Amino acid sequence: KRGALSAARLGDEVNPTKESSGSQFYIVWGKVYKAAELKQLERQMKMQQEQNIFNALAMERREEIMNLRRNRDRDGLMELQEKLGKMAIEKSKELGNPAFTPEQVEAYTTQGGTPFLDGGYTVFGEVEEGLDIVEMIQQTKTARGDRPVDDIEMRVVVMA
Repeated sequence: KRGALSAARLGDEVNPTKESSGSQFYIVWGKVYKAAELKQLERQMKMQQEQNIFNALAMERREEIMNLRRNRDRDGLMELQEKLGKMAIEKSKELGNPAFTPEQVEAYTTQGGTPFLDGGYTVFGEVEEGLDIVEMIQQTKTARGDRPVDDIEMRVVVMA
């Protein structure tokens, strides 16, 4: 949700275990969502869950797929793809549909945030005062790499 302090990390393609950075963080800003937008995100999350399961199943059968490709067996590939697709849908049903909790819906529809980042980053704190300052920082003009044109100095108080 807006104001969450989260650990940055490298992208999934170079960091498949999603290890957090030990020295960089970000403050979530995002936007305020409508309930219908969150429902659409849930549908996208379901599709992504099915795709991830399909990809994992395909990796388990990589050798079989490579043999079918080497033999130019398109029918066999299509049959296997269909089979893996059905298996992915069934496994996804067993796991249940990804959904936002009522508390998340409340936060995203009133305060805002970045729900598409949920579950992918380590959240270790929250801005309790000064969200207006965070908004000013968020609106700062940036250059290459999304770095502010002018450095922004911060004084942060960590409360236990």
